[in-house]
Amino acid sequence: MGAHRLEATVEGQGCHVTQSVGTPAGTRSSLWGRRLAARLVDTLLAVALSALVVWPGAWSAAGDALAAAGFSSVADFLGDWDAGSAAGTAAAQAADALQPVVLGAVLLQTLVIWLYETLATTLAGTTPGKAAQRLRVHVRHGDTAVGPGQQPHRSWPVRLLRMGLRAALVLVPPALAVGMSLAGALGAAEAASVAEVAIALTAVLGLFALVGDAGVHGLLTGTRVVPFGWEEARGRAQALGADATRQGRAQLDRARRQGQARVEQVRRQDPQQLVQRGRQALAQRGITVGDEQVEKVSQAVDSFLSRAQRQRRP
Repeated sequence: MGAHRLEATVEGQGCHVTQSVGTPAGTRSSLWGRRLAARLVDTLLAVALSALVVWPGAWSAAGDALAAAGFSSVADFLGDWDAGSAAGTAAAQAADALQPVVLGAVLLQTLVIWLYETLATTLAGTTPGKAAQRLRVHVRHGDTAVGPGQQPHRSWPVRLLRMGLRAALVLVPPALAVGMSLAGALGAAEAASVAEVAIALTAVLGLFALVGDAGVHGLLTGTRVVPFGWEEARGRAQALGADATRQGRAQLDRARRQGQARVEQVRRQDPQQLVQRGRQALAQRGITVGDEQVEKVSQAVDSFLSRAQRQRRP
């Protein structure tokens, strides 16, 4: 399969961006080294970030669980722990108390790593590790090329959902393997068997992702990792900025039209009816307005509508 080309013109700046999507046939397998390096960098960064967020609370909860079972430290527990410890012993009780703490910590770390992956690929189209290797996640919009002066249809909620699913497919198998391995080490029944299946699934999916074009996560979400140049990245950033500016202007114009329509609706109404409706609304809340105050409000409304009509005239 050859390379696809997308063309886009940055509105109002005269910047014509041409980018290659995908790589020529026969060269995709050469990206596996860069993809592996990017994955290792992202894994180290994401694990470090999640550890800073999750481990302080998890360590405190683990200490409380061990203290409740009569252990003063983790080293004290590990010295007495044996996977074959009889139920009812202090070590077994401590292990049972640690299982939800460990699984909760793994779950929270997975969530932090998922946010790292999802937000990075949604907002920037790449992660720090991929950017260092000049790789990005490309979303397939079909085989139809985008012509000059046109922009591909972008729906940020759909993109967020797509990237979130992609990250989940990448992270869930290894997270399940780690969680079940730790739970099995603490004596959870059948956890070791689940961990073996999760480890095998992680290995198969990882090899398929490195050797293949997109991996299972890419095939299911319509994405794949492709190389890019920094000039292309600058052009894409300009295109995204122009697209965001255009959408912002459209929203401002829509709000302005709605405001003008509302003003026109008020202009067509009788000032006395507006005053009476306001007086009735206040009366329903138990607020009585005297005739003198009503007269002042009526004069103010008349003055406002008169100025508005004069400003409307050419």
